Amino acid sequence: MKTLYKTFLAFLILLTLSFIACSSSGGGTETGNGILDSDIDGKDSVVIKDSVIIRDSIVIRDSIVTKDSIITKDSIIYRDSIINKDSSETGVQTFTGYVQKGPFLDGSSVYIFELDDEELMQTGKVFHGKTENKGLFKISNVKFQSRFAILEATGYFINEITGNESSGQITMRAIADVTEKESININFLTQLEYDRVMYLVQNKHASLSDAKQQARKEILATFFNTSSDFAFEDMNIFGDSDKDAMLLAISVLVLDNNSDAKYSQVISQFSQDIEIDGLFNDSTLRVQIADNVAFFTDLAKIRKNVEKINSGKAPNFEKYIQMFWTNEFGLGKCDAQNKGKIQQNQNMRSGYRTTRFLCDGENWEPYYFNETCNYGTFTDERDGYTYRTTTIGDQTWLAENLQYKGNGYNCYNDNEMYCKKYGAYYNYAQIECPAGWHLPDTTEWAKLFEAVGGEAIASKALRSRGGWDRNIDVNENIVDDQDEFCFSALPAGVFGIGAEGVLAYFYTSSMIERDGVVLGAWNRVVNNTDDIGKSNMYNTTSVTVRCVMDSE
Repeated sequence: MKTLYKTFLAFLILLTLSFIACSSSGGGTETGNGILDSDIDGKDSVVIKDSVIIRDSIVIRDSIVTKDSIITKDSIIYRDSIINKDSSETGVQTFTGYVQKGPFLDGSSVYIFELDDEELMQTGKVFHGKTENKGLFKISNVKFQSRFAILEATGYFINEITGNESSGQITMRAIADVTEKESININFLTQLEYDRVMYLVQNKHASLSDAKQQARKEILATFFNTSSDFAFEDMNIFGDSDKDAMLLAISVLVLDNNSDAKYSQVISQFSQDIEIDGLFNDSTLRVQIADNVAFFTDLAKIRKNVEKINSGKAPNFEKYIQMFWTNEFGLGKCDAQNKGKIQQNQNMRSGYRTTRFLCDGENWEPYYFNETCNYGTFTDERDGYTYRTTTIGDQTWLAENLQYKGNGYNCYNDNEMYCKKYGAYYNYAQIECPAGWHLPDTTEWAKLFEAVGGEAIASKALRSRGGWDRNIDVNENIVDDQDEFCFSALPAGVFGIGAEGVLAYFYTSSMIERDGVVLGAWNRVVNNTDDIGKSNMYNTTSVTVRCVMDSE
């Protein structure tokens, strides 16, 4: 397009100059060639038979050549575009696209603002539209003279994590060259790109094209350590490509564990972090996100939510979620060659820095057991779940917390992912050990403590390898938590109260009574120091449970 423009412009200039070269000048009088000299009043023009040359333009019968355009009978040639005059309104465009965090609700407002070509400042021209199904918008009868525009959308959205409508509105933007495309999506990545691009153009004097390319590469690299370069305005969380998967993954990462009512604040926080140098530098926030998605984000639920909205389809976003947190934890590659490898979290800022991960040949999974143990197994016929077991002295215990959910249960923070990690949480009435097993009393717990060396060191002896917040150097944790008796106690805390990461409460069958009235039950507490603890609580409190095999 630029070649066509330059060729045509050169032709017209040469043609005009040839007219001038063949003419003679006079003192403002007409010559035989019809030339008036250039000293007419303002000294700004030369008139030839078929042409008028004015300071910044050439008018030739059916054409006007200016600095930035060539206007002919049937078209306007504008540097990188041609606008044909075969419609009733010259230069009219229609723009479409999707607005997505999750998809914006129907009726959300979408505006397109014209920008000047130099500083990307708004010219005052603005056009309006609204979203329809799944965040789709259409803005018709747009007439711009400039190449560049901002698209801005404000509204409520479907939260892909919860599957519900958001409780607050958010605003997101995209910046684009409107001569290149008429389908432009607005999403979280276009918002991050917008702030970075504006900084590069206005402070580093980059062109819009160069600024957008630089911002894209920086943002994808800072989240996923990849050199990929995709146009963010082409991405769609309902697509099926890698770039669509990246968009959905980042949308999950930044909203997960945050109230959607605070999402505008989250957008601002990320945008400001990336704006100046193109990097997501907030190491505290990064590791908080990594901790949450590694352990407590239900990716299967998110997939179902997206598929429900999108006719059963969702891109493979899970691999990019794992790519983020495994990079953050320094775990390295997991593939067929590394299958069975166990690697510890390397990020000292992580709340789960003592946790180890097992490579299953494709993905890293949290691993809390002792790979040197010769665990037994037991399958609960009620639900088919197979437990590891361990024999300590003359007792055989489940080496995992009880998982059975048929008699009622709770999950920490009301999140099923906590139950997946720690087992179910039960109040006293909900506890139901499998046939052949029972809830131990305080005497049986005391027997266990004696078998592992006494109460003074029982916690140290019974803790799992990793998963505990010890608040000391990771290398010391490795030495301390050897799980030599294969009991593998995890710090599940108390449902509705706290202590997850530092304490493991286990119900006993020993009741606390006063005047014949049962007030509660005794609990034994494994903690993040060496000695064992003893506690009591109301029977309505929910904690984890270990069962012991019935003696013969």
